[in-house]
Amino acid sequence: MSRLITLELPDEVYQRFKARSQKTKRSVEEELLTAFTLDLPVLPLLETGGLQAYNEVIEFLASGPSVSEIAQFKLSDETRQRANTLLVKERTQGVTEDEAKELDYYVDLGDFLGILRAKAQLQLHANIS
Repeated sequence: MSRLITLELPDEVYQRFKARSQKTKRSVEEELLTAFTLDLPVLPLLETGGLQAYNEVIEFLASGPSVSEIAQFKLSDETRQRANTLLVKERTQGVTEDEAKELDYYVDLGDFLGILRAKAQLQLHANIS
């Protein structure tokens, strides 16, 4: 069963999905559906580092990576540095409420990526055997 939903997207968001759809040779609708079916938590509207990290993962997965590429995927150096900075700050001086939420996004995303990479590794090993 499926439902028809009409979305009104800000032009900036639409343009991102349009560009992605041209790269992947899929429709904008397919790209939106992929983004929705990742089942990621609802993100804040602010452009936080946590949101940037999720965008990196969405862009990567929407590009149609191979199992090997999934197994080797890492977030950008900038994103990893931001997460590490927040971890150190949390341990040494404490973080603000917004920083705590952002850090939670990194933890959730790290868990998701760990599972994704583990499944990719299992598939790679199964293909070798």
